[in-house]
Amino acid sequence: MLPISAQKFQAKHQKELSTLAVAPSTIVCGLQEAHTKLMSDSIWKKPVEVEELNRLCVPTIHAALGIRFTSFGPNWLSAEMPVDERTKQPFGVLHGGASVVLAESLGSMASYLVLEESDRGALGIEVNANHVKAARSGLVTGTARPVHLGRSLHVWSIEVRDAGGDLLCTSRLTVLVREQKARPT
Repeated sequence: MLPISAQKFQAKHQKELSTLAVAPSTIVCGLQEAHTKLMSDSIWKKPVEVEELNRLCVPTIHAALGIRFTSFGPNWLSAEMPVDERTKQPFGVLHGGASVVLAESLGSMASYLVLEESDRGALGIEVNANHVKAARSGLVTGTARPVHLGRSLHVWSIEVRDAGGDLLCTSRLTVLVREQKARPT
């Protein structure tokens, strides 16, 4: 069975695949092998599907600010956020708090994806941010990478960049990993 992302790729590009000299199944098998290799070298313990991550975030602050997870690699997770009326401060530039929400969202979701045990949860306990450049419009992209992945603490470095690749904000998030308490029914 192909990973869902390979199935979607095949369905979306069926016409282009049919014109190639190589059988479409060869390309899709190559995609499946690449996906398997990527995940075997990965820090992620849970399956990562960008569409599913975005579904988990409705309705939350992510939806309110337009934050969408967009891509991942073996040790990074990215999301984008628009610079618009929801995320600007009164002086017309991206609000630093919106950048921090993007950073904490990325680090928290990354910690969730790193946890193998379903009875353990991740809670952000400290976040800091340095805002080094302003953005007035467009999309910004945040990327989280691990600094430390211990049994009880995770530390993430998150960079927020504009569409031109300029650094806007650098942030660090510390996440406490602990057993989840049973929720009242």
